[in-house]
Amino acid sequence: MTKYELLNLLDDVEVQEKILRIIKEPEIFSESVKTLEEIPAPIVDDEKFSRLELEKNSALQRAATAERQLSDLRSDNFQLEN
Repeated sequence: MTKYELLNLLDDVEVQEKILRIIKEPEIFSESVKTLEEIPAPIVDDEKFSRLELEKNSALQRAATAERQLSDLRSDNFQLEN
């Protein structure tokens, strides 16, 4: 959801009523609100992370190779034109 979609929701009467209830009666909603310390850290699959890192590094190497090839082709093209 974009911030613009979220801002548009503020025009919704039901959303406005819910916000007012939260402001007027915070004790009702405070139990469901968690602090950052209470939110569990995401589970990281080390094997998947390692595989993604390898794929990323490989893609970066291919991109660098393609950039060098493009530069060489531009140089060759410049020399041919002159």
